[in-house]
Amino acid sequence: MKRISAYIVFAFFLISSLQVFAESKTQDPSLEELLKTDITSVSKKEKQLFDTPAAVYVVTREEIRSSGARNVPDALRLVPGMEVAQINSSTWAVGIRGFEERFSNKILVMIDGRSLYSPIFGGVYWDSLDLVMEDIDRIEVIRGPGGSLWGSNAVNGTVNIITRTSQATQGTLLSEQSGSDTPVSLTARYGGQAGKMGTYRVFSKYTDKFGNQNAAGHWAGDAWHLLHGGFRADLQPRQHDALMLEGEISAGSFGEPLNKHVIGNPASVKVGGVNSPIDGTLLSRWTHNYSNGQETQVQVYYTKEHRDATERPIHLDTVDVDGQQHFRIGSNQDLVAGAGYRYSKVYVPPTPFFQIIPANQDYPLFSLFIQDEISLVPKKLSLTAGGKLEHNRFTGFDFQPSVRLNWRPAEKHAVWFAVSQAVKTPNLVDTTMQRVLSVAPDLTVTTYNGNPKYKDERLLAFEGGYRLQIKHVSIDTTGFVNRYDDAETAEIIPPLINHTGSPNYTEKFTQWANNSYGRTFGAEVAANWNVISRWKLTASYSWLKLEIRTNMLKSNDTGSAGDLNAQAPTNRFGVRSSYTLLKNLQFNAQLQYAGPLPSTDAHDPTPAVPSYYRVDSNLQWHVGEYVRLDIGGQNLLGPRRAEFGGGNGAIQTLSTRNVFGKITYAF
Repeated sequence: MKRISAYIVFAFFLISSLQVFAESKTQDPSLEELLKTDITSVSKKEKQLFDTPAAVYVVTREEIRSSGARNVPDALRLVPGMEVAQINSSTWAVGIRGFEERFSNKILVMIDGRSLYSPIFGGVYWDSLDLVMEDIDRIEVIRGPGGSLWGSNAVNGTVNIITRTSQATQGTLLSEQSGSDTPVSLTARYGGQAGKMGTYRVFSKYTDKFGNQNAAGHWAGDAWHLLHGGFRADLQPRQHDALMLEGEISAGSFGEPLNKHVIGNPASVKVGGVNSPIDGTLLSRWTHNYSNGQETQVQVYYTKEHRDATERPIHLDTVDVDGQQHFRIGSNQDLVAGAGYRYSKVYVPPTPFFQIIPANQDYPLFSLFIQDEISLVPKKLSLTAGGKLEHNRFTGFDFQPSVRLNWRPAEKHAVWFAVSQAVKTPNLVDTTMQRVLSVAPDLTVTTYNGNPKYKDERLLAFEGGYRLQIKHVSIDTTGFVNRYDDAETAEIIPPLINHTGSPNYTEKFTQWANNSYGRTFGAEVAANWNVISRWKLTASYSWLKLEIRTNMLKSNDTGSAGDLNAQAPTNRFGVRSSYTLLKNLQFNAQLQYAGPLPSTDAHDPTPAVPSYYRVDSNLQWHVGEYVRLDIGGQNLLGPRRAEFGGGNGAIQTLSTRNVFGKITYAF
């Protein structure tokens, strides 16, 4: 029934659009401009998308606006091949080419080049990304390893959120959004002149969410609210110098349903936890351009993260300094080289759920990188080679090289190949964590324990792609084979009787180790079609096969490989339609399909999460010069649905059907 409903809904807006545009005149499409978009995340310098030897997708400001995306995970649903599933109201499982999980520990996420990676658990808190969506210029997503430039943990992909300059956000913006799941979301922003040196903006945003529901249709205890404010200044103190300054602070409270394991009856009870973060960051970037085309850039940032949480409270301070130089050698070589140092100081107060031993630790990281793009045949064939050398406190030195080839056999065609290595380095959870996993009726307590000898998880990736752009259509295809070594397992070590409590209990230890390996392979296809000047269709399909195995000669773990193989569906596809009904009225709709998440037990045919269709839509009306109205809907095919199974301390709640309205006043 859900499948039929999806077809009906999507057919409806396709037929409607055909009727609307039957008498429209075709104009030259904007696809060529899109493929000439300059991106920076692949090479740390501006490079056109069509000439980039990597699987890249850019979510533009226009796509974010017209789709009605209310947060960063919503915007990432627009990326072909991106795996985005909501666990509960403030928690998402996001992945690229598998390994979809709560903290996205094989994806490097950045804002304006500032890493959001946490050395505590090796990932990102998606709940902290309640950005002003109107201030995002674009989101550059690289599917595939980026360790040769960005370093460890850019294993399966990189997400770089790039905000607009303050010069592009002059004037005043006020917006209010309310919906069936959001009583209020308010944004205020003002941009002005900083004398003769440049421009600035200040902003504030407050969001209050009801949360998701449980299977009975009741609120599930994951409501949240967040207040976020900050500034950005873009200055030009001298002719060839540019200085960007930005700072942000946020504070909020997130409901966090938890399972508390106790020695008693019942052995596990659900409790209403709270996660109350207070975060702040300051960033400065100085850029100097030379008359001969060279460029020097130095970036410094400081972040402070304080989370007063029931399960995982953390105090994290990080200082990061990076410098890079962009220069040419002759007419055929274009080089970027740089160095960086990051120091993080961590304090994790112990709780009955989770602890880091010792609670106070530090995490220094030093890095060097170089990348050389060589023009073998001008405007036809180029070779890019480089690597990054890092030193961390757990495994010492890591080198992550990459070699990429881009061939332009004709003006509208591009073929590329790449071979890369990347690593996921150990974090404090991998090495020093202790956590109660379960309590059995026979008073057996199973605990997860870090391993001080935990090693790097390694990836060797082979990729290739083809791009085609003709008058009204662009096609982007990618194929890949990834080889993983030293992937995580949870090894059982001999239990012991604990006499410290009353009653006595048996403690069954499991410890992280690196005794699994395997491969993933797949294909991704995306196509854009400008049907006529005011109507654009986008379609995508991705196929993924995961084959992670445990080395049974070294391991007694029978479950981790199955868990990893079950973290992403085999098939995904999506179709998006964007068209302008009238000069000031635009309608967008998107249909997505995600295949079932298989059971972690290879012998159980019942999926852990069934397949589902999702339809989102947004109607946008520009009322005069200053006012914009949005009416949108998400999850329109059913009252509530599970998208992911939880994990890493997060309990699954059900995503609800949401209808929202938004008014934006800009002057």
